[in-house]
Amino acid sequence: MNNVRGNREKPKRPQTKVLDGTDMKILRELKENARIAYAELGRRIQLSTPAVMERMRRLEDAGIILGYTVRVNMRTVGYPIVAFIALHNADASVLSKIARVASSVPEMLECHRVTGENSYLIKTVAGSVKDLERIIDRLSPFAATSTSLVLSTVIEETVPLPRGPRVASL
Repeated sequence: MNNVRGNREKPKRPQTKVLDGTDMKILRELKENARIAYAELGRRIQLSTPAVMERMRRLEDAGIILGYTVRVNMRTVGYPIVAFIALHNADASVLSKIARVASSVPEMLECHRVTGENSYLIKTVAGSVKDLERIIDRLSPFAATSTSLVLSTVIEETVPLPRGPRVASL
């Protein structure tokens, strides 16, 4: 396993973990600032630093906290275009190929197997319309595509944390 603040491996065995009020407070604080110091987190939720570290380790070991990441403004690093590409009615024989292509293209941020008329929904970024065309061309041999450009984003990367204790089935 990686260090406490690194991305961790999946838990060793399936578990059920009751998230108590303190766990929920930790998750809410980390949602706002994953870089918060253990001491500051402890001060905010009224726990000692070692107790915070232990609770976070348990949440990581249980697979509730999967890792810590950075959010990047894609526009400022050369990707002003955000789009969703839907792949329609892909044949079962190409599903794994689509997943491999999606995993191999760094601009493809998310790839979801979905129900309904679409087989996959992919979130991607592009530096230009020409780059977006290249990305779409990587997928078009497998299924018909339709692409929607994002005009603005109202909510992004939020985690719906419940107010009270919950049972997390893993």
